[in-house]
Amino acid sequence: MSSKQSTEPVPVGTLLLIGKLSGQDDLALKTTEASARMNVILKCFIKLTGVRKPVIEVITSTGSADPVAFYWQITKNLEKIGNCTVNHIHAFLKQDHCPDDLLTRISRADGIFFADGDQLKICRTYARSQLFSLIRHRYMNERLVVAGLNAGAMALSTLLIYYDSPAYDDALSGLKVTTGLKLLGNVCIDTRFPWRGRIERMATVLADNPKAIGLSIHKDTALIIKSGTEATTVGYGAVVITNTGKRNAHEPAFKKYLQVLLLLDGETYSFRQFA
Repeated sequence: MSSKQSTEPVPVGTLLLIGKLSGQDDLALKTTEASARMNVILKCFIKLTGVRKPVIEVITSTGSADPVAFYWQITKNLEKIGNCTVNHIHAFLKQDHCPDDLLTRISRADGIFFADGDQLKICRTYARSQLFSLIRHRYMNERLVVAGLNAGAMALSTLLIYYDSPAYDDALSGLKVTTGLKLLGNVCIDTRFPWRGRIERMATVLADNPKAIGLSIHKDTALIIKSGTEATTVGYGAVVITNTGKRNAHEPAFKKYLQVLLLLDGETYSFRQFA
């Protein structure tokens, strides 16, 4: 990573960035394999808290297709694989105020789980709220685990990919980049990779932001990040780490200069080595 990043405070907390899970499409959990794949990631989440009976807060936004159904699905699986308490937060919060009971819950949580949905709406809902300010403070200074699933993972990065119209879907036309929740510095996170031609859109983002690093996460796969830079892959797919590589000073950051690193289950990497 850049020298600027190396001078920034080192987070005490841990991030768990999760690609889309098979079990998301099976709310009744009738598919044994889909449930098993989901539970590999959820077991990792519980283990990372380091607490015997962790308290988990699942956070959704109005971008979630069915936040209540998702909450109960995750709760059912978490409680099946671990002795934990799972609570649900779903609201458009006023930027200058958050109910005291929600702040108390966040202050006592061992793990925060940002659900899937719409990454832009997640950021607009929580970025400047008291609730997220407390999450950020605890992540930087305490052993808090912050997980994000699919759009929830994308929202945690500095560079946030979105489209100005749903009609564009994954075409490069209409692709926009704004500021995410910034729990992971100078990084752009994408999911459902390599489906939908998303290597092209990550290349486009990095061409315009040549000092950034791209993290593209496969389905049923997650990336654990400790100390803000030390990464470990867990799950059934891979995580693709990309940057624009080394060039002569006069050369632009075109897509052809991309460096690509593939991390499989159990493999580790330090972002500092990828600079």
